[in-house]
Amino acid sequence: METSLHVQRGYLKTLVYSLGITLAVGVSACTYDRAPEAVPNTLQVSYQIDIKPIIATNCYSCHTANSTDPHKAGYAFLDNYEELKSYALRPSNASPNLTKLQARIRFVETPGMPLKGPMPEDDIKKIEAWIKAGAPNN
Repeated sequence: METSLHVQRGYLKTLVYSLGITLAVGVSACTYDRAPEAVPNTLQVSYQIDIKPIIATNCYSCHTANSTDPHKAGYAFLDNYEELKSYALRPSNASPNLTKLQARIRFVETPGMPLKGPMPEDDIKKIEAWIKAGAPNN
């Protein structure tokens, strides 16, 4: 009987030790994907003052009626507020958490825009704050 009790204690020690190791390894192996930093609600943007100049600087050379290839399939006229708004609010095919415009300017969807390379992060955050507000024409 004493031998049986000794075996049970040894078994319990081994079980607790194994469980502790498994838990420690499991917790340390947990990872998750971090989403881009959330746009603070305090960022107030205006289409006319903030967004239109950013789009004009970064997009108008290719995305207006006077651009090089405006008849290309899927072409966006971003100098037209309504068309820009539709891209700003349309869900991305590449990422369900982003809109088409966000996915392009974050280079998540191809081709990333602008083609010359990413625009400054501050400009991207302004555009994202404007999108979060519903892309108003203010």
